[in-house]
Amino acid sequence: MACFPFFSLRRIGAPLPIDESSLCQLTLVAEDGENDETLQASLYGATGPLRSDLLSSLPLSFRANLALLKYAAPAMGLLMLFYPGIQNPSSYVRLRASGELELEFAAVPPNPIMEGRLLRSLRRLGCWTHSSLIQRPGMGQGLHFAGTLPMRAKPARYETDSQGHLFGTRHVYIVDGACFPRLPAKNLTFTIMANALRIGRGLASRL
Repeated sequence: MACFPFFSLRRIGAPLPIDESSLCQLTLVAEDGENDETLQASLYGATGPLRSDLLSSLPLSFRANLALLKYAAPAMGLLMLFYPGIQNPSSYVRLRASGELELEFAAVPPNPIMEGRLLRSLRRLGCWTHSSLIQRPGMGQGLHFAGTLPMRAKPARYETDSQGHLFGTRHVYIVDGACFPRLPAKNLTFTIMANALRIGRGLASRL
C-alpha cells in the first residue's frame, strides 16, 4: 500500500464540509500492461483520516499543528494505492513452540511508473503532491489477507483443491480468503463471499 497525501490549494482556509462521508469518495483502477498487473486506488477526503493521525505527521508543535489543520484540513485529501499480494518463497506463517503465530511477508516493490501516472493525474485535478510525500505502511497493515492455504490443481500439505478441501483431511473445507492463491489489489469482499457460496453449494450437492 502507498499513501499519497495531497492538497487542493484553492480550498485552503475554506469551511470544512460537515456532510462529507469519511468513506472512499472515488475508486480508480489502473492497468499496467507491461507487468500484466491491475492496481486499485481509493481517494478519501479530509474527514477520512483521524485528526490525531494527521497531528503526529506534521512538523510543528502540537498547538501549532492544531492551528495549521484548521486552515489546511479542508484542502487535504488522501489517495491510497493498493498493490496485489503475490506468493514469495520468503513469505511464511508458522506456529511457534510458545503458541504465538509468526508471520513473515516479503515486501512488494513499488511500481514507479504507475505511481508517477497517479501523481500526474492528481496534479491535473488541481491537487498538489510530490513523490517525496508518499508514505508506505508496513506489510500486513492492509484490510485483507490471503494465501495461507492456497488452492492448487494438485494440492499438497497446507493446500486445498479447487473445492476448498484441505489436503490430508477428510471433512475440512476452507472458504475464506485463505484459499486464494493470489491476493488482488483491493476490495475482494464480494469475491470471498462468492467463493464461499460456490464451495458451500458444491459440498451440499455432494452430501
